[in-house]
Amino acid sequence: MSVLRSISFQASSRDAILRNLDAVEPNWRWTITAHPDEDCSLRFSRQYLHTSSIVTGEHSVAIGALARRNTAHVSIYFVLAGRPEIGDRTARKLLSIPANHTASACETSGKRLAIEARSSWLAFHIPEPTLRRHFEDLTGKTYVQKFVLPPTKFCEGDGRGVYQTLREAEEDLTSASPEERPMLAKAYQQLVLAKLFAKTPHNLAEAFGRGTLSDAPRQLLKAEAFMRENLSKPIR
Repeated sequence: MSVLRSISFQASSRDAILRNLDAVEPNWRWTITAHPDEDCSLRFSRQYLHTSSIVTGEHSVAIGALARRNTAHVSIYFVLAGRPEIGDRTARKLLSIPANHTASACETSGKRLAIEARSSWLAFHIPEPTLRRHFEDLTGKTYVQKFVLPPTKFCEGDGRGVYQTLREAEEDLTSASPEERPMLAKAYQQLVLAKLFAKTPHNLAEAFGRGTLSDAPRQLLKAEAFMRENLSKPIR
C-alpha cells in the first residue's frame, strides 16, 4: 500500500465545515448545530500510517454524524476537551468519553456520533482485520472477540504511552521525506498496536498476558530501539 500524505483543512463557516467533512469522511452524514451569531470553526488533520490513520479535530461548534454503512474499522478516541458520545441504536448502548479519557468504538451502520462545542480530540482508525492479525502475531493466540477498550484515563499511567507515540508519529511523518514515509509509517503502526495491546485495559488483556512492553517479543523491542535511534535516516 502506498502511504498517502497528510490531509488537513481549516473551515470557518457551517457550509465550509460540512463540505470538507463530507469530502474527507464520506461514510458519515454530518450535521452542525450552531446559532447564527455563534463562532463556527473547525481544524482537521489526518496523517496516514501503513493501513491506519491518525485524525485530529478541534472545533467551536457542536458536530453530529450518522454512519452510512459498516466499514470494519476500529477507532480509538483520545479526548482532550469536550465529551463525545457514540450511540449504537441496534445494541441500545451509549458510549460517553470524558475529557482526558480514551475508548474504542467500531464504525458500523447507523452508529451516531455527537461531539459538543469547544471540543478537541485525536482518533486512531485501523481496519479490524489489521488489528486481528497483529494481535495473533504478537500473542500466537486466536482473536476470538472484537477489541473493546472501555473509557480509560490516558493522561497518566500506561495509556499515556500510546497517545505520546501517536503524537510522535504525526510529527515525524510530517517532516519525513517521501522515501522515509512508508518505512516510518509501517514501523509506527506496529509500535502503536504493540503498546495498545500491552499498555491498555482492553477486553483481550487476559489473552495477551497483560504484560508490560518489556515483555513484548524481542524482535519488536529491537525494532523500536532501532527506529528511535534512526528517525532522521531512511530505515530499511
